[in-house]
Amino acid sequence: MAADKEACVLLFAKPPVAGKVKTRLIPALGAEGACRLHQRLLEHVVEQVNASGMDACLWAADDPQHQGFENLSLSRWQRKTQPQGDLGNRMQTAAETMLKQYRKVLLIGSDCPLLNTEYFEQVLQQLEQQPVVYIPAEDGGYVLLGLSEQMLSQSMSPLFENIDWGTDSVLEQSRQQLQQAGIQWNELTELWDIDRPEDVERLSKVKPELVTGLL
Repeated sequence: MAADKEACVLLFAKPPVAGKVKTRLIPALGAEGACRLHQRLLEHVVEQVNASGMDACLWAADDPQHQGFENLSLSRWQRKTQPQGDLGNRMQTAAETMLKQYRKVLLIGSDCPLLNTEYFEQVLQQLEQQPVVYIPAEDGGYVLLGLSEQMLSQSMSPLFENIDWGTDSVLEQSRQQLQQAGIQWNELTELWDIDRPEDVERLSKVKPELVTGLL
């Protein structure tokens, strides 16, 4: 059955629990500080998604009703629990599930403070031309993956299998596998995300409100 809705943003997120999130920032910010930054980044990306007017679904790494999510503006969001498996398996399951309802899906995390409604709109436009669209990350991964319903008619394994997740090879491996499979894709302007202490310093210059009281 063809999808009857236009687009949905799928946000992959962990609940803000000190010591469980942004662990690479703990040496610089402490467990509580890293958790507060994670919470602020979540709030920021939810605000941007809500401003876009698109449907949205929280894919939580834990209980999607976790109290840590209650300060977010999720009243109109669907909430689901990520399945077991590596990141690729979890994203593939989410994408296949939601592409049965929507013509396009945008998979994002909460680590990129520069994602906004303009980028979402650019990806949606590109998905009219290609079935796969990336916004690359400076660290070799990507901050957004856009997919169209065309991908339901072919294997998604080049996107999600045999990828060394969490390394600087993620996007390059994805490119190679897509090329070998004959799947067309497009890429937008490269952005950066928040993973290391030096990223927090950079964030303080661009969006100081997100790091107020943490440095």
